[in-house]
Amino acid sequence: VSTCPAGYGKDASSNCVACTTTYSYNGVCTATCPTGWGAQTSPRSCIDCSLSSKYSYNNLCTATCPAGWGATTSPNACVSCAASSKVSYNNQCVSTCPPGYGKDASSNCVACTTTYSYNGVCTATCPTGWGAQTSPRSCIDCSLSSKYSYNNLCTATCPAGWGATTSPNACVSCAASSKVSYNNQCVSTCPAGYGNSSSNCAACTTTYSYNGVCTATCPT
Repeated sequence: VSTCPAGYGKDASSNCVACTTTYSYNGVCTATCPTGWGAQTSPRSCIDCSLSSKYSYNNLCTATCPAGWGATTSPNACVSCAASSKVSYNNQCVSTCPPGYGKDASSNCVACTTTYSYNGVCTATCPTGWGAQTSPRSCIDCSLSSKYSYNNLCTATCPAGWGATTSPNACVSCAASSKVSYNNQCVSTCPAGYGNSSSNCAACTTTYSYNGVCTATCPT
């Protein structure tokens, strides 16, 4: 015969012998099938994984590549994503994990179920200027909505005692710079009609402002 049938390989005497512990490929017995091909046991031969829309991995044809690996075609095979400085997501190698997912130790994108994605990783706390959202679970740039980061969220108005800054958009403690908060900003002293109350300018509704504080009686 011109070539041995599946499950058989040519020996040194040009006889077809059964591949009892190996697999037939191209008329010979081989221990490992080539890239794009997977081993089957009946008959013991290598089969083209693309014929079943699968990919070769660890000498077998698989529908889904394992964590950290992505599918390629021509030939159909699983390749290590880390080898090209990428991560695996949805059976592919991608440059970075999508929002809501972060890279794990196996270079695989996993869902940030109790954390938030930022820069391709899962983090419990978003960086300054960014706030957490839950759908998808990711950190978003607060400046995109003209807001400021505070307590891991984006807020339009900073709380009492805090003032808004830009680059990045964030709320900062006014007391840290010996200032007080007024109109969403940190200022040196409260304006007329307002007095310092816990580093926040509060209206002197029944009193009068003097030197940045509210007083019941104006000085002599």
